[in-house]
Amino acid sequence: AFITKSNTEEYFVQSLKKVMVGESVFPEESLQIPVMVGESPLTEREIEVLRLICEDLANKEIADRLGISVNTVTTISRVYSKKRKKSAEQDW
Repeated sequence: AFITKSNTEEYFVQSLKKVMVGESVFPEESLQIPVMVGESPLTEREIEVLRLICEDLANKEIADRLGISVNTVTTISRVYSKKRKKSAEQDW
């Protein structure tokens, strides 16, 4: 699931219920993701990999679907996880 902070409490509760029964929840509108000065936004390939990760595909399935190596999928996944962890730590 991906829920922005600007959503209502009701939206959050409904989204949580959907996730609990195995559904995915993503915003319908396109989001503008802020980028720090000096940082590059995600590449199209990274976005494709992350979307497929969110669909619960295995790394091998993602690699086969996109014609890339499993190592590439794993690397993108690790980098994203580390960035999320670092971002979460900064929020506290």
